[in-house]
Amino acid sequence: MKRWWPILLVAVVLAGLSIWASTLPDGLESVAEALHFTERAAPGHASPLPDYAVPGLESSRWANALVGMLGTLLVFAIMYGLARVLARRAAVEK
Repeated sequence: MKRWWPILLVAVVLAGLSIWASTLPDGLESVAEALHFTERAAPGHASPLPDYAVPGLESSRWANALVGMLGTLLVFAIMYGLARVLARRAAVEK
């Protein structure tokens, strides 16, 4: 795929639109709260930005959008790199 940048641009813009996402808990979190087992949950892995909090950014809506955009860029970079490695490997095998 030669023109990857429009796809990346759309993904980042859509992630940025998350400032209008609901502030209510998602389905899994609301069920955990309703059944009262959120306090017993153990943290899984350490997160670089726990609870989507960005140091120095007061607005949680903008922090969510920024973290969504950063996550989109990170996943895109990893998948793009993987695709390039696999394409080279396939070209060598021909």
